Amino acid sequence: MKNSCVLLPKKSVTFKNLFCKKTDTPKLSQKLIYRKDGTTPEKLIISDEMTGNVVKIINYSFFDGKKVSSVEEYEDGIKIKETCYSLFKIVADFDKISGKKIKVSNYDLKSETKTISVYDYDINTEKITRMTVYHPNGKTVAFIKEFSPKTGILTRCINYKKDTGAIYSVSQYKTVGDTCIKTTYYYKTPLYMLSDTELDKKIIADNLNNRVLSEDIPRNVASLIDNLYSKNKHRQVLKIS
Repeated sequence: MKNSCVLLPKKSVTFKNLFCKKTDTPKLSQKLIYRKDGTTPEKLIISDEMTGNVVKIINYSFFDGKKVSSVEEYEDGIKIKETCYSLFKIVADFDKISGKKIKVSNYDLKSETKTISVYDYDINTEKITRMTVYHPNGKTVAFIKEFSPKTGILTRCINYKKDTGAIYSVSQYKTVGDTCIKTTYYYKTPLYMLSDTELDKKIIADNLNNRVLSEDIPRNVASLIDNLYSKNKHRQVLKIS
């Protein structure tokens, strides 16, 4: 009697392989809506045929029906992302449950990979809680402003060095107003000089050798210094945009 030989399958059969199947890709339907002239596309609506939920809406420019002005993305019928193409690319992210806006990212006019600024929102109050502005390279952070989620008032500003990305200074503000009450500077060798011609004053850090200088600035001087920093930051934003 010959011995019977049983060949084992190359791939073992598991419980998961027997009873679990991959989810089929949903079938999508497209509906193109035209403007009043009947020939210029206004929007393209892409929906899930099974659920009827909208998956994506592509909006076209009012002036050029071939050019996309914005793209809306949906999940379970709730908008989760919107990308606008105006003078520059703007991407807004929304909470998947409430549909409220949680973040807005702005990109460079000439390069969509370079980030100009990012705004974070509080999901409850829908106010801006953080503003992050980048250097012209679109990668390193120039400064971050933090705001109260309840009042929207500026509470703190952090400035970063362009070459190293290290913190240069941290300013704290009143929770009632925009008055700076304390600024902490982080100095490194070589010498660093801060000159304010408007106040006719100079603050010189003489080789502090990585020491941290923290000081409480009087109200009247703090307001003027803060205004000076605001002007400098404004010029940075203009360069970025």
